[in-house]
Amino acid sequence: MADIQRRSTAKGGVRWDVRYRDETMAQRKRSFARKVDAQRFASSVETDLLRGDWIDPKRGQEEFALWADKWLATIADRKPKTRESYESIVANDSSNRLRRPTSLERKVMIDAGPSGTSARTWPSASATASSVPMVEPAPVISPSPNKSAATAT
Repeated sequence: MADIQRRSTAKGGVRWDVRYRDETMAQRKRSFARKVDAQRFASSVETDLLRGDWIDPKRGQEEFALWADKWLATIADRKPKTRESYESIVANDSSNRLRRPTSLERKVMIDAGPSGTSARTWPSASATASSVPMVEPAPVISPSPNKSAATAT
């Protein structure tokens, strides 16, 4: 059960502290400026804990790449093709911003070309100007006037 307490700050303000115990019975605390926010949070935490849906807020601070490396280390007992598939998914995930580059990607980015460019935007050394297609932006189509209104007059 969550407990809500009123607390006075050093500057004369008021804060509302919510104290609760997580699944491991460790005490946690979160502070709010408004009582209604504290009440909503307390209700939410209680519900999540009862359902088993509560997630430790500190786990959200762990970088995906670090978590993925730990997880990949736990799948050593899987079939080789399964491991390769999982490793490929992690390496080529759609949110590449969340992971750090592999050593091969770092080498490619260093060898890619002028400083400040990345391997993903710099054409390979074997590419020639004629082999790299030029893509022009699509034309902007402005809305045409309503023909029915023009013909009605």
